[in-house]
Amino acid sequence: MLSFLLLPSLLLSQPAEAARVKEVASLYGMRENLMIGYGVVAGLNKTGDSSANTGTLLALAKRFQPLGVLLSDEDIKSRNVAMVMLTATVPAGSRSGSKFDVTVMSTGDARSLEGGVLLYSTLYANMEPYATASGPLVVGGYSAAGGGNEKVKNHPTVGLISGGGTLQKEIDGALQIGEQV
Repeated sequence: MLSFLLLPSLLLSQPAEAARVKEVASLYGMRENLMIGYGVVAGLNKTGDSSANTGTLLALAKRFQPLGVLLSDEDIKSRNVAMVMLTATVPAGSRSGSKFDVTVMSTGDARSLEGGVLLYSTLYANMEPYATASGPLVVGGYSAAGGGNEKVKNHPTVGLISGGGTLQKEIDGALQIGEQV
């Protein structure tokens, strides 16, 4: 008799949906980590920072020093470089060598970062170096005719480097294999 009652309820029941543990739970201490840094974007087609931005010129001159090229800011006369801020979010549990996207934003008077390449830069979390970033930028935005037939570009001074960040060392707080919670 009991099997008679269970059989219809099994036939009418809905199939259970599967969910991954990470979709319904979180581990204490596991969170995304925000990174920040600064760098120099080169390869701009006369749309970079003007010579009035001595910080950009000094940063570029500093990049040449480890290569044995000694320059001062007066030696550099170019609008093909721009000083930028870098931000990134590293997913929780990322291991050394993990790749992630990096957002690049102009900090000077550059008109566009289109066509630029970020020179090798360091990213920091909690004021400590944890990652590096470099690579070609993809500048967001669009081109369209404005009301007066002028071209309009949306945010040409912000770009993205897809997979351009590399975690160099694991961030404290990540669970190690075999560690108990």
